[in-house]
Amino acid sequence: MDKDSQEQLSNILDLLYNIDDNQVLIYRKLQSIHDDIEAIKKYLQLSETHEE
Repeated sequence: MDKDSQEQLSNILDLLYNIDDNQVLIYRKLQSIHDDIEAIKKYLQLSETHEE
């Protein structure tokens, strides 16, 4: 494999690993948002039972 091909392959692999990192970050953010939504639901359910 010549030097240019090797460099291109290296760049492609870097991109793939960066995509994985970004997917992990996005997943964590979504998980965090989901947890917030669940907490808000519980809060609303509690406030409804206190009003009755």
